[in-house]
Amino acid sequence: MAAKTKSKKRSVRKKSSLIEKSLQQQLSVGVRQLRQDASGVLRLIKAGKSITVTEHGRAIARLVPISNPSLQDYIDAGVVTPAVRKYNSKIDKPMQMPKGVDLVAELLRERAES
Repeated sequence: MAAKTKSKKRSVRKKSSLIEKSLQQQLSVGVRQLRQDASGVLRLIKAGKSITVTEHGRAIARLVPISNPSLQDYIDAGVVTPAVRKYNSKIDKPMQMPKGVDLVAELLRERAES
């Protein structure tokens, strides 16, 4: 009787480079190291780490992961103004379209002026 062998799934991800290992300890990288192992640095950033980039020992930049902004982040940045009251379907009716006006033509005219 032949013995059945189970195959173990192996991780496709390669082993951490020496620079990655040192970065995990210090979380700062020199410009030269960044150029030599940018993909390793980006892997750490994707994992949620913030990296300080240094030039001649002085911090010059910080690389941080991008997070999905929330509505509150937009409000805090001043991009969105919060409503002063809740939507009321009885009060908030859409405006009637003006008769005899081609809105697309008006939009194109305004764009041409600016």
